[in-house]
Formats: sequence, structure tokens, C-alpha cells
Amino acid sequence: MRQSAIDMSSELSGEELAGLRALLKLAGLSGPHLEIGTAAGGTLKELMLCYSPPRPRFVVVDPFKYFPDQKRIVETNLRSAGIDPAEVDLREAFSGDALAAAHAAGERYDFIFIDANHEARHVIRDLRWAQLLSPGRYLCLHDYQPNFPGVVWAVDRFLDRNRHYRRSAQHGALVVIEKLADSGGDKVGAADFLLGDLLSQSHRLRRSVRKRFGRLKA
Repeated sequence: MRQSAIDMSSELSGEELAGLRALLKLAGLSGPHLEIGTAAGGTLKELMLCYSPPRPRFVVVDPFKYFPDQKRIVETNLRSAGIDPAEVDLREAFSGDALAAAHAAGERYDFIFIDANHEARHVIRDLRWAQLLSPGRYLCLHDYQPNFPGVVWAVDRFLDRNRHYRRSAQHGALVVIEKLADSGGDKVGAADFLLGDLLSQSHRLRRSVRKRFGRLKA
């Protein structure tokens, strides 16, 4: 079981959490907030504690299969901070399925936090949620660092292909992206999916080779 499921902590560093808190406290966001991938709810708890009740609406999308009893652990974590889990719309679903439903319902968000599967093929698909972000609002992704090349590739490709977004800050491995305007359709499509799939295979192969080489050296 992951350490965050034991101690209920956020997986963000102190620097990253400080940057996230500063953003939310200064941005004056009142619309719905979305988290994609919640682990034990440690970061979700920190996000919600940035606001005094009544808080903005919080939505979490996660299949809750990351570790045993994940959903109950998230709810327990929220209660430990005095937050009623009923305040959070916990959607037990995969990102793509939840996105289709959210799009059909006409949902819009003021803030989106992505910290789910870090493979390139998943991150680029999760970035499709940006189409539901309101202009002038913010999207954050965690683990934008060399140890997670899938995150780095997906973020860089998305920003290169969607010029109505800009990287506004980075705190440690937390990257903050601002949506400048609606464009009539963000550019994340079949070519991105294909590249993400190929890169994911390449990254997995590279990790496997490094592990085997390390064992041989040992």
C-alpha cells in the first residue's frame, strides 16, 4: 500500500503545496473544482482547506482501484480534517468515461488538478478535460519532471498545439497552466493518442532495461 494511504498525506512536496495554496487563495475561484486521480485524498483535502465554507463544488474522478479500500480511505481522510465527504462528488469512473458524461452535461470548471496515471498515453487523454475549463482559469499537473517523461511530453505537446493556454508558474514538479480563451475545440486527438501509446511502450521498455541492468550490476 502507498505511504499516502497510511499517513493520509498529500503526495505533493511542501513547495508544491505552498504554490497550490497561493494560487487558489489569490485567484478568487468560485466555480467547480475537479481532481483527476486522488490517491488517498491528501491533496484533495489540502485543496478544500484553502476555502472556508461554503466551498466551491468539488468533483473527483477516479476508478478507486489504486489500492485496497481506496474510496473509504479518501472519505476517512476528509473527515479527519472536518470535511463531510458528502461535500465531494466522488465519481467512480475512468477518466475518458467521466469526461464523455461531463461534456454531455455541459459542465464547466474553474480549476482542474491532474495527478492520475503518469504514462504518456493516459496524461494526454486526461488533458482533454481542459476543454471544460473556463477561460482565465487554471489547470495543474503534478510530477512534471524527468522521472515521469510521460507527464513532461504530454504537457509540452499540449501547450505547443494549444496556444490559448500558457504555463503561468511551476513549483517543484507542479506545473500551473492558465487558459487564456476558448478556441472552439482544443487540439488533442488521434495523432496525440497514437504518439502517447508509442511513447508509453518506449518508456516502459526503457524502465525494464534499466531495472535488469541494475540487477546485473548488483
